[in-house]
Amino acid sequence: MFNITDAKTNAPSVRNMFYKPAPGELPLPGMSIDELLASGVLFGACNMAITFYSGLVAKKMSMNPDEVRRDWLAAVLPGMQVVPSGVWAVNRAQQRGCSYCFAG
Repeated sequence: MFNITDAKTNAPSVRNMFYKPAPGELPLPGMSIDELLASGVLFGACNMAITFYSGLVAKKMSMNPDEVRRDWLAAVLPGMQVVPSGVWAVNRAQQRGCSYCFAG
């Protein structure tokens, strides 16, 4: 559904390429999810996005949306927090002095 190709295999990805990558796999050292978590970076997974996209996947695959959503929630990486809304979480962090920059 997301059309993510694994650069190592040139096939659809079956892993999170940013979590515990092989040495040299990412363009910048120290920027993998596990390394950032270890340095104190906080990651939030948007519950609204999980609910929306798991519902689309469920519909496309003729599956139960609640089961797909539960599966996705169970797959959230260790150390990441599911937040009610990503926009809400960024806003709350900014209120406490954090900054956010999206460069993509």
